[in-house]
Amino acid sequence: MPLILRPVTWRIWAVTAAVIASYVIAGLFLADNGNAEMWIFRIGITVLLVVPGVVIGLYTWTVRGAWRKNTLGLCLTGACLAFYPNTIPLSWAFWFDNGQLSASWLAWLWVSGPVTSSLILVITAIVVARMHGDQLAARKIDTVSDG
Repeated sequence: MPLILRPVTWRIWAVTAAVIASYVIAGLFLADNGNAEMWIFRIGITVLLVVPGVVIGLYTWTVRGAWRKNTLGLCLTGACLAFYPNTIPLSWAFWFDNGQLSASWLAWLWVSGPVTSSLILVITAIVVARMHGDQLAARKIDTVSDG
């Protein structure tokens, strides 16, 4: 059974705008409260750590584990995995080390996180570009064979 993608509606954008607005308002009111800022960051980094795994799990369940066989699934999984090199060290630091990157291995993971995430996203971009190139080549072949 193929996965059917639904169009994004205005409700999604409204909920997204409401969440962002509430986050900004909370930041304005809690700007001088270090404990509240720490908890807001802890919750945010934990959500950022959990949600990509949930997305990968749901997509894997939806396509019965065949995401590695199609380009969309591979790109979606790669984009979700790109969050982890940055979020794992920060999540560890804010939950277990009071917000300090005290361990050298943890600091190294955090410093190398953007490079690792960039490499994952570049590989994903290359896959998408090749997919687009293959579609263009298929259209050109169809055009030549039709005429």
